[in-house]
Amino acid sequence: MNLEYVAFSVAVIILLGLLFNRVFTRARLPGILGMLILGILIGPHGLNLISKSIMDISPDLRVIALIIILLRAGFGINFESLRKVGMTAVKMSFIPDVFEGLAVMVASHYILELPIIEAGILGFVIAAVSPAVIVPQMLSFIERRMGTAKGIPTIILTGASVDDVVSITLFSVFLGIYQGQQVNLLVEAIGVPLSILTGITGGLALGLALVYLFRRFEIRNTEKTLIILGAAILLKNMGDLISTYLPIAALVGVMVVGLVILERMPETGLKLSEKFNKVWIFAEILLFVLVGAQVDVRLIFHVGLLGLTVITVGLMVRSLGVLLSLRGTDLNLKEKVFCIAAYIPKATVQAAIGAIPLAAGVDAGETILAMAVLAILFTAPLGSLAVKWTGERFLEVERGIKNDLDESDRLAEFFRIFFHNFHPFTFKLLCCPHVAVCHFNVGVTVFRFIDTEHLDGIFKFNGCIYLGLKFRYKDFEVINNYRVCTVPGIAQGLRCKVPGGPVL
Repeated sequence: MNLEYVAFSVAVIILLGLLFNRVFTRARLPGILGMLILGILIGPHGLNLISKSIMDISPDLRVIALIIILLRAGFGINFESLRKVGMTAVKMSFIPDVFEGLAVMVASHYILELPIIEAGILGFVIAAVSPAVIVPQMLSFIERRMGTAKGIPTIILTGASVDDVVSITLFSVFLGIYQGQQVNLLVEAIGVPLSILTGITGGLALGLALVYLFRRFEIRNTEKTLIILGAAILLKNMGDLISTYLPIAALVGVMVVGLVILERMPETGLKLSEKFNKVWIFAEILLFVLVGAQVDVRLIFHVGLLGLTVITVGLMVRSLGVLLSLRGTDLNLKEKVFCIAAYIPKATVQAAIGAIPLAAGVDAGETILAMAVLAILFTAPLGSLAVKWTGERFLEVERGIKNDLDESDRLAEFFRIFFHNFHPFTFKLLCCPHVAVCHFNVGVTVFRFIDTEHLDGIFKFNGCIYLGLKFRYKDFEVINNYRVCTVPGIAQGLRCKVPGGPVL
């Protein structure tokens, strides 16, 4: 192993990954598209700037990145929101996936002229959605309280995470049938919910163990983050070993770990969520650049427009599955369209299992791999863009105030104002009646415009977090070059400005 070449490869991935992400974002295109294209350009099928040593461990690195995003998903939801959307999330976890897999199977049988079993293998390679694309966007909507009144981001988060388990199980069934194995369909059908149940159990056990550890010993949050990540990786590895004897969806358990810690230790959970948000900056680059590096664009010409037609048919039928899953909910048509868009992206599973049929000697293995490549390049950027566009326009910001403590006991320790674009400002908070002044620097304060009328705040009072506190723009009065909140109660006296600059 040439260590210098490995280090050079990592440097190229990080620096160019950040650059491509920023350039594509500035061009109002999904950043993941830039990272995928970068991976294609510098990967072994392009300029070959990535060390073979890194490509050899690429599957493991991608799994670690996927674990990080699932931990973020766990820290982004809670039991209360899960209970509210429980049955809808269950339906969303398998109905759209099965609809698309069967549709791709039938379409590829007639359009690509694949034998029905090989078409079934292809169907469930294509059907899986990508949590790595979906989860960060759903967490962004949760943070901005968009669609949270009806639990829409939580439905997508949980449904998409379990969706992959269904796809991989059915893929294994069709591959086993092709290889002449004795496949008991009843056992396989029972295995899907059983694997999810065992995964949840494993995640609960690990989560509770970590909660005990964090309460028993004084551990820094950075160290807690590393402990959780290491434990989650071990859970995934143990799941892979145990799955030979007992089906277990270890990645579902990984998400449960974050959920349990957030539920039992809310303040610690929120701090750890911030830590994993920072870790994801590197993991995201690594994941999508390495996914792109796996792609051989020349394979696309093997299937061409016929392959694109098959994928499109699958997405249309998946959309029907989403609408069926959402029947009986209070979601309006626009919100249902958003859910359809959220189930478009594909990337991680296709990169992981797309080449398995070819390696296993399946006659149509090259066609299946080509279709997996086409699905990644077509749906990942399209889905990411569709989610962003529909989410910003179709999801409503949750209105309402959560008040549990007496107003006179609330000392504001921090305040965030969310705006569409980030601005590295510093501002002051003066909260009556305690007259406590808190200063915030760039690392703590995030600014983003939601709209011109409302400001959405997160407050922390005596260790308790209050979300969704609303202040109208007209509630702020300009006094001595500060825009001061004039609403009576906890927010009275709030003042913020850009030092030496204009009033916010």
